[in-house]
Amino acid sequence: RELASYQLLAKYYVMSGTPDDESNARSAEIGLGSAIAQAARVATGDTKKSILNLSSSYSDFAKLFGEAIALKTENASIASNQLLRMGNTIRYKFDDLADTAILAGLTSIQQNAKELATHSAAITSNISNYVLRPDKAVANSVGARMQLLKNSLGTLTSDDAKLSPKIAEISAELDGYKTNFTKFVENTTKIAALSEKMNAAAASVTQEAKVIKDGLLVRQTQLAKESATAAHATSQFVTALGAGGIVFGALLAWMLGRGISRPMVGMCDAMRQLAGGNFDVVLPGLGRKDEIGEM
Repeated sequence: RELASYQLLAKYYVMSGTPDDESNARSAEIGLGSAIAQAARVATGDTKKSILNLSSSYSDFAKLFGEAIALKTENASIASNQLLRMGNTIRYKFDDLADTAILAGLTSIQQNAKELATHSAAITSNISNYVLRPDKAVANSVGARMQLLKNSLGTLTSDDAKLSPKIAEISAELDGYKTNFTKFVENTTKIAALSEKMNAAAASVTQEAKVIKDGLLVRQTQLAKESATAAHATSQFVTALGAGGIVFGALLAWMLGRGISRPMVGMCDAMRQLAGGNFDVVLPGLGRKDEIGEM
């Protein structure tokens, strides 16, 4: 149960990247670790070995998940603090460049700046789409558009003291924008690779858990058979013991009959002979040390 919960929540966090999903996955990770530790304390023999193997696979999965969290956190920072901010800044700087050019009477630069501002907005939109739903084709398109924008910006030349610094600033912003997006794409690629490794590690953990479960089921079946065999043997023993008791009781009764009843019958017969005047009769039980002999 803990294993299934952890795997599901970890994969869900890798897709969503939200703090709540990270917290839920971390809690599930702690729960699974506790379950494994408890199992390791009470297990014995081959089961303990399997649990230790499972613990190792779990540690690998947790390590990969930790790396994925670090990359997700870094990408979240890049997206909110760098890409979004720089996209807006570049668009504003292009608008400012166009306004400055029109004031300087440079209509050609003003028109070009407006066109480049439109291209910049399209790039920002594509980056936002990539952040929400990473796609290699979109990343390649953004890279090509950025390079085209940078090349087009390079064609804007002016001797105006106000325009040249603004063009240089936009060029520097574009370099930083491209660097941050490239880093975001690299991290996304690494997260995808980690996700595949996590799937492999999760499969290993699942397999180890299955081995433990199957082994315990076999042991349970074996113990059930041993218990049934022991119960049957005990039942046979009790039956034999009861039969032996009956035989012993019958034998004891027979012995008592021979040892007491027959002498009593003989004594009664002798007493009748005495009563009839036969004093030559030999009384039975003479020499006995028991009550018969005393009589």
